[in-house]
Amino acid sequence: MAVHLDRGIRERLHHRASSIASKARGLRVPSVDNIHVTLRFLGETDAELVPDLEDVMKAVAGHVPPFRIEVSGLGTFPPRGPARILWAAIGEGKECLSLLARQLEQEVERLGFPAERKPFHPHVTIGRIKDPASGRHVASLCRPPAAPSRTGEENSRPTSSREDEETFGSQAVEAIVLVQSQLRPAGPHYSDLAVVSLVRPPDAGTGIRPRVFQPERTASAINQKGGSA
Repeated sequence: MAVHLDRGIRERLHHRASSIASKARGLRVPSVDNIHVTLRFLGETDAELVPDLEDVMKAVAGHVPPFRIEVSGLGTFPPRGPARILWAAIGEGKECLSLLARQLEQEVERLGFPAERKPFHPHVTIGRIKDPASGRHVASLCRPPAAPSRTGEENSRPTSSREDEETFGSQAVEAIVLVQSQLRPAGPHYSDLAVVSLVRPPDAGTGIRPRVFQPERTASAINQKGGSA
Protein backbone atom coordinates (compact mmCIF):
# COMPACT_ATOMS: atom_id res chain seq x y z
CA MET A 1 0.00 0.00 0.00
CA ALA A 2 1.58 3.21 -1.13
CA VAL A 3 1.35 6.80 -2.30
CA HIS A 4 2.63 7.64 -5.77
CA LEU A 5 4.88 10.64 -6.26
CA ASP A 6 4.65 13.11 -9.13
CA ARG A 7 7.07 12.31 -11.92
CA GLY A 8 9.02 15.54 -11.44
CA ILE A 9 9.75 14.64 -7.81
CA ARG A 10 10.72 11.09 -8.76
CA GLU A 11 13.05 12.33 -11.46
CA ARG A 12 14.78 14.75 -9.10
CA LEU A 13 15.16 12.02 -6.47
CA HIS A 14 16.52 9.60 -9.06
CA HIS A 15 18.96 12.20 -10.37
CA ARG A 16 20.24 12.96 -6.85
CA ALA A 17 20.60 9.30 -5.93
CA SER A 18 22.34 8.56 -9.25
CA SER A 19 24.74 11.42 -8.58
CA ILE A 20 25.65 9.88 -5.23
CA ALA A 21 25.95 6.44 -6.88
CA SER A 22 28.48 7.87 -9.34
CA LYS A 23 30.72 8.66 -6.37
CA ALA A 24 30.00 5.54 -4.36
CA ARG A 25 29.96 2.25 -6.22
CA GLY A 26 27.59 -0.30 -4.82
CA LEU A 27 24.61 2.03 -4.34
CA ARG A 28 21.65 0.53 -6.21
CA VAL A 29 19.17 3.18 -7.32
CA PRO A 30 15.59 2.22 -8.23
CA SER A 31 14.17 3.28 -11.58
CA VAL A 32 12.17 6.49 -11.75
CA ASP A 33 8.93 4.52 -12.07
CA ASN A 34 9.65 2.45 -8.95
CA ILE A 35 10.03 5.34 -6.49
CA HIS A 36 7.07 5.75 -4.10
CA VAL A 37 6.09 6.21 -0.45
CA THR A 38 5.27 2.91 1.24
CA LEU A 39 2.40 3.07 3.74
CA ARG A 40 2.17 -0.64 4.57
CA PHE A 41 4.29 -3.51 3.20
CA LEU A 42 2.16 -6.66 3.04
CA GLY A 43 4.64 -9.29 1.86
CA GLU A 44 3.54 -12.53 0.20
CA THR A 45 -0.22 -12.17 -0.32
CA ASP A 46 -2.89 -14.36 -1.90
CA ALA A 47 -4.37 -12.76 -5.02
CA GLU A 48 -7.84 -13.56 -3.68
CA LEU A 49 -7.25 -10.96 -0.96
CA VAL A 50 -6.98 -8.07 -3.41
CA PRO A 51 -10.74 -7.21 -3.28
CA ASP A 52 -10.63 -7.25 0.54
CA LEU A 53 -7.56 -5.03 0.57
CA GLU A 54 -9.24 -2.63 -1.84
CA ASP A 55 -12.26 -2.49 0.49
CA VAL A 56 -9.93 -1.67 3.38
CA MET A 57 -8.38 1.14 1.38
CA LYS A 58 -11.82 2.52 0.46
CA ALA A 59 -12.91 2.50 4.10
CA VAL A 60 -9.82 4.43 5.18
CA ALA A 61 -9.75 6.78 2.19
CA GLY A 62 -13.37 7.73 2.84
CA HIS A 63 -12.36 9.43 6.07
CA VAL A 64 -9.17 11.21 5.01
CA PRO A 65 -9.36 14.19 2.62
CA PRO A 66 -6.58 15.05 0.14
CA PHE A 67 -3.51 16.77 1.56
CA ARG A 68 -0.08 18.02 0.48
CA ILE A 69 3.37 16.57 1.12
CA GLU A 70 6.88 17.91 0.59
CA VAL A 71 9.92 15.74 -0.05
CA SER A 72 13.12 17.31 1.26
CA GLY A 73 16.38 16.27 2.88
CA LEU A 74 18.49 13.13 2.53
CA GLY A 75 19.62 10.63 5.09
CA THR A 76 20.91 7.08 5.48
CA PHE A 77 20.07 4.10 7.62
CA PRO A 78 21.45 2.88 9.94
CA PRO A 79 22.51 6.17 11.52
CA ARG A 80 25.96 4.83 12.44
CA GLY A 81 28.38 2.65 10.55
CA PRO A 82 27.97 1.57 6.91
CA ALA A 83 24.72 2.75 5.32
CA ARG A 84 22.30 0.18 3.88
CA ILE A 85 19.49 2.52 2.85
CA LEU A 86 19.51 5.97 1.26
CA TRP A 87 16.26 7.85 1.79
CA ALA A 88 14.58 11.21 1.29
CA ALA A 89 12.47 12.62 4.10
CA ILE A 90 8.86 13.79 4.11
CA GLY A 91 8.40 17.20 5.74
CA GLU A 92 4.99 18.76 5.20
CA GLY A 93 2.24 16.15 5.24
CA LYS A 94 4.05 13.54 7.32
CA GLU A 95 1.29 13.61 9.96
CA CYS A 96 -1.35 12.82 7.33
CA LEU A 97 0.74 9.98 5.90
CA SER A 98 1.15 8.60 9.43
CA LEU A 99 -2.62 8.81 9.94
CA LEU A 100 -3.23 6.83 6.75
CA ALA A 101 -0.64 4.25 7.76
CA ARG A 102 -2.15 3.79 11.24
CA GLN A 103 -5.66 3.31 9.89
CA LEU A 104 -4.53 0.90 7.18
CA GLU A 105 -2.59 -1.02 9.81
CA GLN A 106 -5.71 -1.45 11.96
CA GLU A 107 -7.70 -2.78 9.03
CA VAL A 108 -5.14 -5.18 7.51
CA GLU A 109 -4.69 -6.75 10.94
CA ARG A 110 -8.43 -7.45 10.87
CA LEU A 111 -7.83 -9.37 7.64
CA GLY A 112 -5.34 -11.62 9.40
CA PHE A 113 -2.06 -9.91 8.53
CA PRO A 114 0.45 -9.97 11.40
CA ALA A 115 0.86 -6.68 13.23
CA GLU A 116 3.68 -4.42 12.06
CA ARG A 117 6.08 -4.19 14.99
CA LYS A 118 8.07 -1.28 13.61
CA PRO A 119 6.71 2.26 13.98
CA PHE A 120 5.87 4.02 10.74
CA HIS A 121 8.02 7.01 9.77
CA PRO A 122 7.28 8.54 6.34
CA HIS A 123 10.19 8.51 3.90
CA VAL A 124 11.12 7.57 0.34
CA THR A 125 13.73 4.86 -0.23
CA ILE A 126 15.94 5.95 -3.14
CA GLY A 127 18.90 3.60 -2.81
CA ARG A 128 20.19 0.38 -1.24
CA ILE A 129 23.77 -0.63 -0.43
CA LYS A 130 25.17 -4.08 0.31
CA ASP A 131 28.92 -3.44 0.35
CA PRO A 132 30.09 -2.00 3.73
CA ALA A 133 32.80 0.14 2.11
CA SER A 134 30.26 1.71 -0.24
CA GLY A 135 27.91 2.11 2.69
CA ARG A 136 30.45 4.12 4.64
CA HIS A 137 31.09 6.33 1.61
CA VAL A 138 27.37 6.98 1.04
CA ALA A 139 26.92 7.77 4.72
CA SER A 140 29.72 10.33 4.61
CA LEU A 141 28.22 11.98 1.51
CA CYS A 142 24.76 12.29 3.04
CA ARG A 143 25.64 13.28 6.60
CA PRO A 144 23.41 10.69 8.27
CA PRO A 145 21.36 11.74 11.30
CA ALA A 146 21.94 10.38 14.79
CA ALA A 147 18.27 10.19 15.79
CA PRO A 148 17.21 6.66 14.67
CA SER A 149 18.12 3.98 17.17
CA ARG A 150 16.28 0.81 16.15
CA THR A 151 17.05 -1.58 13.33
CA GLY A 152 15.20 -2.07 10.05
CA GLU A 153 14.51 0.23 7.14
CA GLU A 154 11.02 1.20 8.30
CA ASN A 155 12.15 1.53 11.89
CA SER A 156 14.24 4.68 11.69
CA ARG A 157 12.89 8.21 11.82
CA PRO A 158 13.84 9.94 8.57
CA THR A 159 15.18 13.35 9.53
CA SER A 160 18.03 15.14 7.80
CA SER A 161 20.96 16.64 9.67
CA ARG A 162 21.56 19.28 7.01
CA GLU A 163 20.89 22.88 7.96
CA ASP A 164 19.69 23.74 4.44
CA GLU A 165 17.72 20.67 3.37
CA GLU A 166 17.64 19.82 -0.30
CA THR A 167 14.05 20.12 -1.56
CA PHE A 168 12.77 17.77 -4.25
CA GLY A 169 9.26 19.15 -4.57
CA SER A 170 5.76 19.16 -3.13
CA GLN A 171 2.51 17.70 -4.39
CA ALA A 172 -1.07 16.88 -3.54
CA VAL A 173 -1.88 13.38 -2.29
CA GLU A 174 -5.28 12.44 -3.66
CA ALA A 175 -5.17 8.63 -3.71
CA ILE A 176 -3.64 5.55 -2.14
CA VAL A 177 -2.50 2.61 -4.26
CA LEU A 178 -2.22 -1.15 -3.84
CA VAL A 179 1.09 -1.98 -5.50
CA GLN A 180 2.29 -5.42 -6.58
CA SER A 181 6.01 -6.13 -6.55
CA GLN A 182 7.45 -8.81 -8.84
CA LEU A 183 11.11 -9.76 -8.74
CA ARG A 184 12.80 -9.82 -12.16
CA PRO A 185 16.43 -10.25 -13.25
CA ALA A 186 16.70 -6.50 -13.83
CA GLY A 187 15.22 -5.77 -10.41
CA PRO A 188 11.76 -5.47 -8.85
CA HIS A 189 8.88 -4.45 -11.11
CA TYR A 190 5.91 -2.61 -9.61
CA SER A 191 2.36 -2.50 -10.95
CA ASP A 192 -0.87 -1.01 -9.56
CA LEU A 193 -3.60 -3.46 -8.53
CA ALA A 194 -6.00 -0.84 -7.17
CA VAL A 195 -6.15 2.94 -6.92
CA VAL A 196 -8.49 4.48 -4.33
CA SER A 197 -9.15 8.22 -4.17
CA LEU A 198 -9.17 10.12 -0.90
CA VAL A 199 -12.54 11.76 -0.23
CA ARG A 200 -12.78 15.54 -0.11
CA PRO A 201 -15.53 16.60 2.33
CA PRO A 202 -18.11 19.02 0.88
CA ASP A 203 -17.28 21.68 3.48
CA ALA A 204 -13.49 21.44 3.06
CA GLY A 205 -11.79 24.82 3.38
CA THR A 206 -8.23 25.86 2.73
CA GLY A 207 -6.86 23.87 5.65
CA ILE A 208 -7.16 20.08 5.63
CA ARG A 209 -7.90 18.38 8.92
CA PRO A 210 -8.08 14.58 8.60
CA ARG A 211 -10.90 13.02 10.55
CA VAL A 212 -10.04 10.08 12.78
CA PHE A 213 -11.40 6.83 11.41
CA GLN A 214 -12.86 4.41 13.96
CA PRO A 215 -13.11 0.97 12.31
CA GLU A 216 -15.99 -1.16 13.59
CA ARG A 217 -16.18 -4.10 11.25
CA THR A 218 -14.34 -7.33 11.96
CA ALA A 219 -12.90 -9.94 9.66
CA SER A 220 -11.66 -13.47 10.19
CA ALA A 221 -7.98 -14.27 9.79
CA ILE A 222 -6.99 -15.28 6.29
CA ASN A 223 -3.85 -17.18 5.33
CA GLN A 224 -1.33 -15.31 3.22
CA LYS A 225 0.10 -16.98 0.12
CA GLY A 226 1.11 -16.26 -3.45
CA GLY A 227 2.29 -12.94 -4.88
CA SER A 228 3.63 -9.88 -3.07
CA ALA A 229 1.53 -6.77 -2.57
